[in-house]
Amino acid sequence: MESPSGLGVNSFEVDTDLRRCMDATPRSSVVKEGKVVVLALCPRVYWEKQLNYAIKFLIRSSRDKVIMLHFTGPKDVADAMSEVMDKARAILLKRTRLSDAMIETVVRPLGKHSVHSCIATFCKEVNASILVLGSRKRDPHHGFFSFHKHEKVESHCRQALVATRVVHVAPPAGVAEA
Repeated sequence: MESPSGLGVNSFEVDTDLRRCMDATPRSSVVKEGKVVVLALCPRVYWEKQLNYAIKFLIRSSRDKVIMLHFTGPKDVADAMSEVMDKARAILLKRTRLSDAMIETVVRPLGKHSVHSCIATFCKEVNASILVLGSRKRDPHHGFFSFHKHEKVESHCRQALVATRVVHVAPPAGVAEA
């Protein structure tokens, strides 16, 4: 069957070639079904932007599993974190095809280890495909995901998690450091 252009190629072959070309891009190698996406959440980080990024670009299938991870430290307030986790779960259920069983919430004590080693260890335990980290405006009085410390967390996770894609989601525009 000839195409309208008369080149002797049917439209199915062209579509197959185009799809094969698109599948060869590095991004599609990450966008596979049944992957494990770990969201390292903190109530003082811009977790909504982090979640929106994951929904828009990473969660593609109802077989994907999302793990919302939080490490409690001495300053953390349990009520604030449970509220964040509940809101995040509701957003995921509303905006994706995920079932409630495919969304897991994990809260662990930070203990004596640094946050980057705890995150890396957890991602290795669950064999995470993608780790999504957030950051926030520098504030030396709260948390560990500020800009200056986040670079250390991100670089350690990239080195420790060779088989895991590490994504850093920056704060919304207009919030960055001056």
